[in-house]
Amino acid sequence: MENLKELVELVKRCRTHCPWCSTQTTEGFLEHVISEVKELGEAIKSKDRDAISGELGDLLWVTIMLVHIADHEGLSAESVIREVNAKMRRRKPYIVTGEKVSLDKAMEIWNAAKKGEKAGK
Repeated sequence: MENLKELVELVKRCRTHCPWCSTQTTEGFLEHVISEVKELGEAIKSKDRDAISGELGDLLWVTIMLVHIADHEGLSAESVIREVNAKMRRRKPYIVTGEKVSLDKAMEIWNAAKKGEKAGK
């Protein structure tokens, strides 16, 4: 996980030292996120492992950058991480408990959790 920590630090430095990165907003950065997802899709379709690896890295970069930008706009990065951790625990409780479940049961749990989340909003 040292490489992930280094990536997060590079993103932080970009936000403070790169004139382009420092001016980005979540809304303005959205087109870059969409572009990277499309490029990853193309790489996956090509089955080129090197291209997939590179595009996964690019998507990871823009995701961390977007969270960092949002953090500066008042949406706490910690709250984003806490929320996704809680969501995955709700949607996949068996990964925490170690319970073995079938694919059908996993999908049933996932869908029920999503339905409950939507009803709670």
